[in-house]
Amino acid sequence: MPTALRDSGITVIGDVPWGGHFSIFYETRSDLLDTVAQYFRAGLANNEACLWIISDPLTEKEARSALRRRTPDFHRHLAARNIEILSSHEWYVKRGRIDAKRIIRGWRAKLRIALDKGHEGLRVCGDVSWAEREHWQDICEYERKLHAAISNYRMIALCAYPLSKGRATDILEMVRLHQYTVARRKGDWEIVQTPELQEAKQELQRLNQELEKRVIERTRRLEAANEELSANRGAQARRGAAAGRAGRNHARRAAHYAGSVCGVGCP
Repeated sequence: MPTALRDSGITVIGDVPWGGHFSIFYETRSDLLDTVAQYFRAGLANNEACLWIISDPLTEKEARSALRRRTPDFHRHLAARNIEILSSHEWYVKRGRIDAKRIIRGWRAKLRIALDKGHEGLRVCGDVSWAEREHWQDICEYERKLHAAISNYRMIALCAYPLSKGRATDILEMVRLHQYTVARRKGDWEIVQTPELQEAKQELQRLNQELEKRVIERTRRLEAANEELSANRGAQARRGAAAGRAGRNHARRAAHYAGSVCGVGCP
């Protein structure tokens, strides 16, 4: 699968690879709508099919209105079914059960349709504000399976959780189950990190610093080698010029000598 990065549309996250799986904890409806609009706007601009699973109390009409105000050419994308909006009741829960395998099969089916239509891939957002405390273990199991399932597919998944329903332990659990986790509170962004993630970033920073030092040292050596090579070429050029002058002088002397000999002894 190509490893080219995709624009997430979310500034604090930046570019993500196919198989990207991240979560957002939002405080207000505006926080959710602004984030999702940025996310889908980037996907539509890059020829990705988009699918938004909304939760009560947000209605499909309200979701469309929010995207219409924030997304250029939204009517065309909606008419072409480049973006779909479905209810969480249709998608996540069937006969009172959260079946992770069934849900993931649904994502894959949508991906196949998107690819058949000529899209680059599929970008999805699932708002999980419908979930209650009794659903939490099933949600975590679903997130674990989704994380493993989409890693080799042309999919990007954003999972949205309301801060009002999340306990500190819930947030930490989501951090562990996603590649990135961010929070948006009244328009302000916060990056949620575990000690393991902080340690990984520090290690990455250390490796980058070491690489930069090696690059500087390598550049210095190449510059020194180039200077030495230039000096050698200059010396060779000077020796060549000197040899050329000597050859010309010798030729002139030989010609003069030959002329003098012929002047004396030639008939």
